[in-house]
Amino acid sequence: MRILIIGDLSSIWLEKLLSRLIPLTNHSFFILDVFRGQFIPAGRLNEAMPIPLPQKGIQKKIFHTLAALKSIMILLFHPKYDIIHIHFANPLLYYFLSLFRLKSCRIMVSLYGSDFYKLSPKQYRHQAAIYRHAEEITFTSHQMGADFLKQFNALHHKITICRFGLSILEEIERVKAAHVQVKTRMGLPDNRIILCIGHSANIREQHVEIITRLKKLPDSIKDRMFAILPFTYNSFTSLFEKVDHSMKSSGIQYKILTDRLSDHDVAAMRLSSDIMLNLPSTDQMTAAMLETLYAGGMVITGTWLPYDKLDAAQVSYIKIQEMDELPGILEEVFNQLSMKKPVVDGFHNKEVIGALFDWKDCIQDWVQLYSKTN
Repeated sequence: MRILIIGDLSSIWLEKLLSRLIPLTNHSFFILDVFRGQFIPAGRLNEAMPIPLPQKGIQKKIFHTLAALKSIMILLFHPKYDIIHIHFANPLLYYFLSLFRLKSCRIMVSLYGSDFYKLSPKQYRHQAAIYRHAEEITFTSHQMGADFLKQFNALHHKITICRFGLSILEEIERVKAAHVQVKTRMGLPDNRIILCIGHSANIREQHVEIITRLKKLPDSIKDRMFAILPFTYNSFTSLFEKVDHSMKSSGIQYKILTDRLSDHDVAAMRLSSDIMLNLPSTDQMTAAMLETLYAGGMVITGTWLPYDKLDAAQVSYIKIQEMDELPGILEEVFNQLSMKKPVVDGFHNKEVIGALFDWKDCIQDWVQLYSKTN
């Protein structure tokens, strides 16, 4: 089959999925990033150089208009596809829907989480139109599928759970086996507790809101802390400047990571992180949080995030109900660490995360998805 993926060329999730899926099938996969106007055979995804996306002003409007026109031309002049599979249901894809239907009789949609929660009424209507024309709609968790059915119960027959595995888990084991000095490798101090703030340069991560609370910590805690802020994904200059300015006045030593990391360095970062603050406004179980738990770090997250699957498996982590609780929770954690008391059950976390997110199992969800449509 010829399968066209409508997705983000810079997506790590998509890259990892296709690198495992292609060898297991006889299908031909292609990727079209309609927001960049870039097309590439999926087998060459690791060679792709995604065009940086302008973030505001007239440049953004001109760029997206030209990208859309180029994408329309690509679709019109390429042969038909057996399946067009939308990865991340951006509501703006509604405007391409007629063309998608012209180029394939089968449309699939894979929802990632942030593309489903907290939509405006207009975005909701656009997504509903996309769902109506989809043959299959996939979700990364049963909880997200259940949330979808609260709004679109009539589409229950289209729902499929397709999980993403975590390749970094394997790399974490390789790094541990090689006895790598992970903090030294990442340029981090050995004598401080490493605090990882968020996982990407996205405004949803609420970096500034978090830093505002960290400023309230006593100096005795700040002096024992070193913060890292991964800005290696979705990096926007305006957000970087705001976060850098906030950290400079926080009294906390820090490092903002901007260069894209190899899997080896991502594993080293997870093993280096004693505490991760995962407090986005919306999220669907981010890989960074799961990898940190697997590596033995502790995670502080919010009760507003849909982590029922982890709760059901009794994963050990800390939840806060609102951002203002963060300073007090961190003081408690630091006090327990100073007394050498375990804060979370790292061994149990590793077992659970390893069982739930092993690619060897997860990839079969995707293989079966395409075999149903043969």
